[in-house]
Amino acid sequence: MKYLTAQKNLGIVLVLSLLLFSTMVKAQEEVPQDASTEMPNAVRSDRFDISFHYSRWTLDLVKSWFEEDLVKALSDEIRDEITAQIGGTHIGLGREDYEQNLAFDSGGANYGLEIRFYPRGREGAFSLGVSFEKTSMRLSVKGDMTQAYDNGTFAEAEAEGRIELNPFTTHLSFRWDLMPEWRVKPYLVLGLGIGLLDGEVSYIYDGTYTFGGGTDPISDEDIRTLKEMEEEIEFNIPNVLPIFQLNLGVQAEILPHMHLKAEAGIWNGFIFRLGVVYSF
Repeated sequence: MKYLTAQKNLGIVLVLSLLLFSTMVKAQEEVPQDASTEMPNAVRSDRFDISFHYSRWTLDLVKSWFEEDLVKALSDEIRDEITAQIGGTHIGLGREDYEQNLAFDSGGANYGLEIRFYPRGREGAFSLGVSFEKTSMRLSVKGDMTQAYDNGTFAEAEAEGRIELNPFTTHLSFRWDLMPEWRVKPYLVLGLGIGLLDGEVSYIYDGTYTFGGGTDPISDEDIRTLKEMEEEIEFNIPNVLPIFQLNLGVQAEILPHMHLKAEAGIWNGFIFRLGVVYSF
């Protein structure tokens, strides 16, 4: 609770700092030239963007970095539960050969609200943004498993294990418009965010246990919070999640003060984003 309060306070401080910075920049600027000498087609002097965006998130492109560890952690948890269930009616089982064909998958969504300040107005390339983001991150394994026991029996099951994370994060980002005078302008965004990691670990399986006298159905499912699973699986999930952002994007003006934007890049994984922007 204290951390959530601190995170909200951090967001308020960042927004107030952004507003203070914009006031200082305006105060230090020279008084504009007489209207008679201004360029008729001068770039508008809008200073702020407020935008809403929606994104899709995945880790599939870099799954080779951690797929083996994640599959092992979740499959070991499921096989332990299968053996424990069978052991309730068939005592003295010793595990032998184990086979699994579990496939990794990942996905999720992200949405957020961003306020962005342009110190030099639309003619300037640099801008500073503060955003508040909600991201869902799903890491899962799914497939079939076979566990053999030392008395000649075995268990077969279709299984799925999931880690679902739902962090709320506050971000500070720096953006450079590559061609600020263009109506459709490409840009680069570099940002950092931090938030409390919230989520669940779950599994489900359904199969049969085969022994000399026939077969018994086996099935179970369970959902636990990250804290409840902290000491039960060999997969390190931090309580606080930092997020690194490096995106390439393009923003197009469709109406006066109204823009559409699209981005793709890194967001502790890979992300594709679409947004609506209002400038003032």
